[in-house]
Amino acid sequence: MKSVVHAVDERLRIHVAQKQWPLLDFRIAKKNQPQVYCGQAVTLNVEVENIGKELVNGFCMATDGLDCISVSLLDVNGKKLTVTVRAPASPDLESDIGLVFYYRGENLTYRQWQTVVSLCPVPLFQASAVLLDEVHGIAAINMRNVMPANDAALARCEVSRIRLVCQNVNEKGFWSEVDATNVSIQPMKVGQVQLDCEQSCNVCLRISVPTKAKPEEQDAHGVSWCLSPTPAEPPSWPAALPTALKTTDESQNALDNYYQLAILWRASVVNNDGHVSSIVGETFIDEPLTAAKLRFPRTDMWSSREGYSLHDDHFQNAVPDDASLNIICRPIRPIRHNFELNRLCQIPLEVLVTNVDDRKRSADLTLKYRPKVSEAVTSLTQLPPENRQQWWVDREVVRSVVKHGESHVFRFVISVCQPSVYDVAGSQLVLEATFDNAEVKTFKQLLAAEKRAAEKINEARKRKFQRMKQAKQEAQAEVEKYRQEREREFKQYEQTYLGTKEDTESKIRRDTENEIEAMKRNVAANKQQVIVRLLQLVCDIRPELHHNLILQKKLHGQFS
Repeated sequence: MKSVVHAVDERLRIHVAQKQWPLLDFRIAKKNQPQVYCGQAVTLNVEVENIGKELVNGFCMATDGLDCISVSLLDVNGKKLTVTVRAPASPDLESDIGLVFYYRGENLTYRQWQTVVSLCPVPLFQASAVLLDEVHGIAAINMRNVMPANDAALARCEVSRIRLVCQNVNEKGFWSEVDATNVSIQPMKVGQVQLDCEQSCNVCLRISVPTKAKPEEQDAHGVSWCLSPTPAEPPSWPAALPTALKTTDESQNALDNYYQLAILWRASVVNNDGHVSSIVGETFIDEPLTAAKLRFPRTDMWSSREGYSLHDDHFQNAVPDDASLNIICRPIRPIRHNFELNRLCQIPLEVLVTNVDDRKRSADLTLKYRPKVSEAVTSLTQLPPENRQQWWVDREVVRSVVKHGESHVFRFVISVCQPSVYDVAGSQLVLEATFDNAEVKTFKQLLAAEKRAAEKINEARKRKFQRMKQAKQEAQAEVEKYRQEREREFKQYEQTYLGTKEDTESKIRRDTENEIEAMKRNVAANKQQVIVRLLQLVCDIRPELHHNLILQKKLHGQFS
């Protein structure tokens, strides 16, 4: 075998420490799982043994999987740990989660031991949520067992719990889970959910903010709904990070709460060899109401804090406690329009108003449109070039009578003449309500929450453009810096191996002069001989017969 040649011999070089270093031995059981499913709880048993002579008085663990790992102690002395890892929710990419164990000795010397947990999950349980009724907060959760029947002899999933998780950015700028006990999850129908291979099931529930409850009803429902007995020790891992953080979506404001539905499930998988695997997992999906930029509706079922809304700090002034109307502006679908072909673009707008008056009175509603300019326009020909109105509606005044518990949808068509950002939920739409010919309540700020959401989106777009511009400038600066660096290296290389331009010109000049001097010396040395030779050829003339005549004479003996 050919020996390895090193540039420097390091075999006899050692470093001697003055203090003894601690040394722990780590053994991880069930690190490599034979089959891992999406969202599954993978349990790692870590045994720690002190094989050194130094006493360890400090121990901690760090990981890059902040939203999918929980750690618990099995031994009071800290010799056994249980690390629970939640497998990735997507089966597309393999996930590598790093674990770093850091420990410190009594003499302040420290060591670290690190490992990587590789998980390549396959889909088993999937869920999605669809909003059915935004007024009453009714949503449907579709749960599916996606395991093909030919891949396993039996794969049965059972849903144990559905809970609501709320996250927000703390003072340090990190996402953390906050209290969401003031939001109620009420099932429309109570029953167990068991799914075999390739089966699905829809579960309807109501998500709302309860108000005016009786004290004995406060614990009737909460932020979690148990469909079956939960495991003895359900995973205590943190909630999944918001999707907006992973996709760098700037529309999610740091001050808003981020809500998710966490579905805890158990599964029994029997493969074709008869091996039975009992696993536990949890799947996180976006809460449908907040995902559609809507508020939680209010109910009189129960309450633990009166007057709570989705975002207390933002909507407390917009939605008073004695509000008799629930106003929702339905999201506008994206519209593609070419202003070069058609100058006028029409956008449909729907405003849903629900009568939730405590005194159960009927409401006479009048929705008015107030233009910003003194002279309103109703067609494109009336648009003056110097004073353009940004947008207008097809109907300026709409009336309707809504009884208690009923809803009415006001439908408008907004017309715009140029691409821009329009404040369609601002002070131009005013709603007046008369309750049984009583007092008139004027809502000057119609759908203030939706208006603030639009402002936040606009601010996010501006920040996005500014960051894109800043990134472009930084990229140009980096390119220019790299170009200057490469040019400097090239000039240095050229100067080292080829020299400068002046050195090359002087070298050519010297070579030319040397060649001219050599030619002059050669001419001076052979000049006299050439002259003598020329004089001999000119002056010393010897008449001779042509060699052809000489040859003829030899052949024929005479001249012709």
